[in-house]
Amino acid sequence: MMVLLAGALMSGGVYLNYRRKRNLSNLKTSLMELEFRSLGTQLNPHFVNNALNSASAQIAKKDLKTGLIYLSNFGKLMRTIFNNSAVSVISLEDELDAIRQYLNLEKIRLKDRIEYSIEIDPAVDTFEHLVPSLFLQPLVENAIWHGILPGHESGKVVIKVHPKDQGIEIQIRDNGVGFLNKSKSLTFQESRETKDKHRHSLEVVQQRLKLMEKVYKTRFHLEIRELEPNSPRPGTLLSIFISEIPANQLT
Repeated sequence: MMVLLAGALMSGGVYLNYRRKRNLSNLKTSLMELEFRSLGTQLNPHFVNNALNSASAQIAKKDLKTGLIYLSNFGKLMRTIFNNSAVSVISLEDELDAIRQYLNLEKIRLKDRIEYSIEIDPAVDTFEHLVPSLFLQPLVENAIWHGILPGHESGKVVIKVHPKDQGIEIQIRDNGVGFLNKSKSLTFQESRETKDKHRHSLEVVQQRLKLMEKVYKTRFHLEIRELEPNSPRPGTLLSIFISEIPANQLT
């Protein structure tokens, strides 16, 4: 009897272990699918087409220097995106480097209609802290294209990183028209396609963070609010909390 009971317990333990591994495998498969979709939000046809058209326009105006600088920066950004897409998590330093490349490219393309700054608290070790790869660019892009540019004025994107609750908080702030209640503040009507893309990129980031919580046993939180709701240009603050990813969860 004892032998049968021991055998049953062992079989049950093996089965539960199998279920846990299968569930983790399914989560990782879903995460890979979302990471592929995340890559798609950064290599969308509009972004690539606009980038190449900007370089062509500079060359057509015989501004070869600016055109070549733009193409060189574009090529560097594409290499960075492809390299970072090979893994699920990268150092915060690498993610911020990709954002600097993206913002410098947009500054050239938009003829300095945007300014930006990246402020990092000295207590944050950007080389040690790990973050999801390729997750910041769609959020920064939203700040520019759905926050600043609809107002037809120059604007600024401020990215701040500081420690918080055994992790870090990344804030993306813009002084644009806001997007929580666009009916009050937009100076032109966005197309349905643009609205859908804006919503889609946010959904992909949120879904990916939720899956990463389960796979890496960590915590993420994303929050969006307008800074001055009653202002014609209320600005937007997007905050992302990322707890420390345990090293033993990376294997």
